[in-house]
Amino acid sequence: MHNRPSGCIHTVAGGPLSEPVLAAITQPVLQGLAYLHRELHVIHRDIKPSNILVDTAGNIKIADFGVSGNLAHTLAKCASWVGTVHYMSPERISGGSYSYDSDIWSLGITLLELAIASFPYLQTTPQRLSFWDLLDCIVESPPPSPPMHFSHEFHNIITCCLQKQPDARASSSQLTGHPFLSLTQPIDIAAWVQASLAKRSRQAANAAPSAMDDATIPRAVPASQGGAEMPVDEVGITQRHSAYRY
Repeated sequence: MHNRPSGCIHTVAGGPLSEPVLAAITQPVLQGLAYLHRELHVIHRDIKPSNILVDTAGNIKIADFGVSGNLAHTLAKCASWVGTVHYMSPERISGGSYSYDSDIWSLGITLLELAIASFPYLQTTPQRLSFWDLLDCIVESPPPSPPMHFSHEFHNIITCCLQKQPDARASSSQLTGHPFLSLTQPIDIAAWVQASLAKRSRQAANAAPSAMDDATIPRAVPASQGGAEMPVDEVGITQRHSAYRY
């Protein structure tokens, strides 16, 4: 990351991303996937929000190739079961063979999660899902979709990614020309990152207690009761920090 401070994209954002920011992030991610798929013949196999990094210069990187798989050619398929199951495509969860298009499903779930700041399948079911219920839901239920207030172009790119049948998904190369990516004027991702980090710092500072919590102040035993006097500055202060979790 060129020695500049960086972090995963959802941690930097701290909440839902606007469509212009999503488009600016999606473009280099798709270019990276297209290079992996077409030139290196590699399936990443673990595309998710925490594996998309951004630095203060606005560089977007795909991280964590620890479970990536190499295929002999562009039409080959893989059969191993590695990666983060929440973002796995239905064919991978089912134990079937899979190829580069499994990364496209994972990208669709990732983009939707970044847009709504919540794991998409938690929005489609009224009850809390167990691990096995979630796997069944991904395989058997219709794919999640964005809320209605998102643009037609964003709905469409998510639809192109979240097709249950792998052959029906767009390829990474095809998606690099999707209209969503040119929907708005390009934004300065470096400025957005710096503003987001500054906002998070202000929120953390405002969340710190303004007065000492009585529970954190050690109580001295009076000397008259056999204790030692304690200087008034020997107190403990609990720091509170807020963080976005999904």
